[in-house]
Amino acid sequence: MKKTYVHKTSPRSYKLIQGPRTTMQVTSVDNILANHGFGVPRLNALVPDQANYKTLLIQPEGHITADDSGVRNSNSGQAQLEFSAFLHTASETAADLVITPEYSLPWKVLEDAIQAKNVPEDGVLWVLGCESITQSELADLAERLSGKIHFIYEEYDGDPERFLNPVVYLFRTVRESQSDASCIIALIQFKVCPLGDNQHYEVNRLQCGTRLYYFGGTNTQLRLVTLICSDAFAFTQPYSQQLYDRTLIIHIQLNQNPRQFQFRNYRTHLFENGGHATELITLNWARDIKADLGDGPKCWKNIAGSGWYLRPDKFDSSDSILNRNHKRGLYYTWLEPDKCHALFFAYQPSVFLLTATKVDHIGVVASLSRRIGPIIDVTYSWNSDSNCWKPTQVVDDGFPGIASQAGIATQDISTLSQSPPLSVERVLAICAGSPISSPDWHKVM
Repeated sequence: MKKTYVHKTSPRSYKLIQGPRTTMQVTSVDNILANHGFGVPRLNALVPDQANYKTLLIQPEGHITADDSGVRNSNSGQAQLEFSAFLHTASETAADLVITPEYSLPWKVLEDAIQAKNVPEDGVLWVLGCESITQSELADLAERLSGKIHFIYEEYDGDPERFLNPVVYLFRTVRESQSDASCIIALIQFKVCPLGDNQHYEVNRLQCGTRLYYFGGTNTQLRLVTLICSDAFAFTQPYSQQLYDRTLIIHIQLNQNPRQFQFRNYRTHLFENGGHATELITLNWARDIKADLGDGPKCWKNIAGSGWYLRPDKFDSSDSILNRNHKRGLYYTWLEPDKCHALFFAYQPSVFLLTATKVDHIGVVASLSRRIGPIIDVTYSWNSDSNCWKPTQVVDDGFPGIASQAGIATQDISTLSQSPPLSVERVLAICAGSPISSPDWHKVM
């Protein structure tokens, strides 16, 4: 199968690593941009200094349709409202890194945003998991937006009826011949490894890509890569050894069972390597996705499972930070099998704005180099009256709802649930007769 870049430029040769189901070609974004006459983008989230960066994530409510033409939102009008408002929030909050999950962002929202010039500023990266699209539809879109944005993506001489599963990297950089004005780039990566299911839905209908793009990887920029759902199957140990160090890995999903072994095995590969400069953001749709696969919508009864995994040497595990995160829908645990910190997001449909320290610091004096992990600033919920994302003061963690299971202790447990959550856990640990083997048993880690 012939593969070229749009505009027919010749790509350079890159190293291939063979996986069990497919081959991913690890490809430098800097080199690809150079082939098109563009310079290296300087992205705020990847500059290895002490400055923090802001991340905005959307965990949307799932009403999806999957048929021969691809995967998309069932209620296109509602999805366009919510994702348009999300991109406006991204601009209003000046978020440095903006992420949407697999198959989620409607293309009309992206096109309208580009037409309205609601696009990333210099240093900002949008990582947009978009609805499926065919190659001809993508070519038409690129033609309509010609002059406003520069598209770079693989082209295929294959079955034109097969759809693509894309993640769009939207960012600014400069032409090598013109360093005074930045251009908007849409670099599109396609899913490499189809999902295996009983109906072979993606196996039979998806046009797979071949490239796993990475940003950065120099002394002046950290690295960033994105896996699209079942690409995790192909991200085997050799890939993790090549990419784990000083890298932010993003894993976008539309996943009924994100805790399934094969979907999380790559995480073990990443964290079994030495060092502390690896971070992973997993972003799924919200709980209880309703999927119409041809016989009407059915609820998956899924969890969301979105999370942030990291292992810095100066992580802030103080009660004040963890309680604050908990109140806003980010829940801490120590993940013993992978020996890393894991912060899981609330399962309900939400937008999360976080401040995070960089994946690593290079050339930063020790007194300033404190990688303390992500802190949630605002959690937003959808307001159908104003058609926008509104800040939520307290996110329901579900604990008060299960207090009735405590029998005669229901009232006491309900009252206790109003206390800081770490205090509640310590009281319950004592009540359950948990063994206390050291004087600092009450510490989180």
